Amino acid sequence: MAITEGGWRYMRAWGIWLALLIGFFLALPYLVYWLVHALGANGSPAAGMLAVVLAVYSKAIAWVIFAAAIAAVCAARTKAIGMPRKVAASITLLVLADIPFGLMFDPGWITAFAVRLSLVPTPASLLAAVIALVALAFIREPTEPRPERYGKAYRLWAALLAFFATIGFMGLLSHFWLLFFGMKGLGLRNLLQTIDTSLRFLTLYPSVPLLLFAAASIHLCLSSREQGGGRADAPQSGGGAARAPLGGRS
Repeated sequence: MAITEGGWRYMRAWGIWLALLIGFFLALPYLVYWLVHALGANGSPAAGMLAVVLAVYSKAIAWVIFAAAIAAVCAARTKAIGMPRKVAASITLLVLADIPFGLMFDPGWITAFAVRLSLVPTPASLLAAVIALVALAFIREPTEPRPERYGKAYRLWAALLAFFATIGFMGLLSHFWLLFFGMKGLGLRNLLQTIDTSLRFLTLYPSVPLLLFAAASIHLCLSSREQGGGRADAPQSGGGAARAPLGGRS
């Protein structure tokens, strides 16, 4: 499957942001070291704690900026291929959902990477986001009404994306509930955790859903390259185009 010029521009855009994020994480130990010295805290008993605080907050801010950049890039791409904006919002949520994976990179992450990686759960939300990001690059921009097969492929793909976004959202709530809500509503938090655990168990999460999502993404990309002529029941771009089949207005 060849990627269109618009697809290449889109891949370059989020690839640049990914490279910047990785570069920041690689440079973080040196940045923290410089900040500790600049603040005059080197050699003091608080130097270690200050380094940890600076690293954690720097990584969290960098991850949120990266997610915001992905949101902007995806919003432009989904508009170009005729998908609703909720697709870009779902992918952004998936990136944010695995912020604990990004926070594991601290000033000593290079020597402790293997150990830390074994302690962190599989970043399924981030992997699903990567699959979706790549799929958006291969989906061809519509030049005529999409065939009916594309509409069916899109509905399946969007349903799986919504499933991952739901799991990611519940995971975010579990991680940051105490930060935003304190001790209030712990019963609701426990209920959400129970639902989350049940969904993961019943669907053999993350391996089976990830495989299904990858297969659905390939099917969607292939369907987008078929000739039109069928009923336009999938998202379209341009004036007079059909709306997305999964939720009305974008």
